[in-house]
Amino acid sequence: MKSIFCTSFAAPIGYYKAYLRSEVNILEKHEHYIKQTIRNRCEIATANGILILTVPLSERRNNMPVAEVRICYKSDWQRQHLKTLATAYKSSPFFEFYIDELEALYKLQPESLLEWNQIIHQQLLKWLKVNKAFESTLAYQKEYENTHDYRNADWKKQSASNYHQVFENKLGFLANLSIFDLLFNCGNEAQSILKY
Repeated sequence: MKSIFCTSFAAPIGYYKAYLRSEVNILEKHEHYIKQTIRNRCEIATANGILILTVPLSERRNNMPVAEVRICYKSDWQRQHLKTLATAYKSSPFFEFYIDELEALYKLQPESLLEWNQIIHQQLLKWLKVNKAFESTLAYQKEYENTHDYRNADWKKQSASNYHQVFENKLGFLANLSIFDLLFNCGNEAQSILKY
């Protein structure tokens, strides 16, 4: 089975469930960038509920190819992301096992959103102990035969695997947050949870 995915920043858990189920994974590099999506956002759990972490982007044109989207470094968003993740997950069982490598990644300043997302994705696969690489599209195609198309999937509607979350007693279980949530809460068990 083949699947095609959009680029994403620390994608939702459902994205990684689909990624693991698929035999061949294709990364869409030729679509037009779509605002306010997982392409540059991820959702995490905080004491006050869901919070969106956003990678700020430089000025964009209408119908701009995703490969041309550049990251904006005018604000110190990297420090803010790390501070927010630490505040949200410092009491989670496995945060301390990942934070040093995550801090090292956040010191990088890749030019493009695609590059940043691939850096994060590769680190996530390493933590999940998954040895599967993306193939890349050569050109945009609206439809693919015999391929699951997840480019515009609504991950909130995907089935969720339950696991213990830091703020579950206060907020209830929050489904399909960023894969960060699963890793920080479950560590090495994350891959087996994704397989259910």
